[in-house]
Amino acid sequence: MRKISIIALVVSLFVSAFAAANEVNIFNARHYKADAEMYGKFTAATGIKVNLINGKSGALEKRISE
Repeated sequence: MRKISIIALVVSLFVSAFAAANEVNIFNARHYKADAEMYGKFTAATGIKVNLINGKSGALEKRISE
């Protein structure tokens, strides 16, 4: 269930990027090199800049809700 929630959050952020501006903020509690590579490929394919905000899940949840 948590994996589905994370995927839904990422997709909603990408969709909002198309409506608002040419960049998107991704709040990420994972620290895998493959994630950064994926965001780089997304930027190359779409021209949308990805701002990656890393942290622990609790801190990120608090930041998003504020």
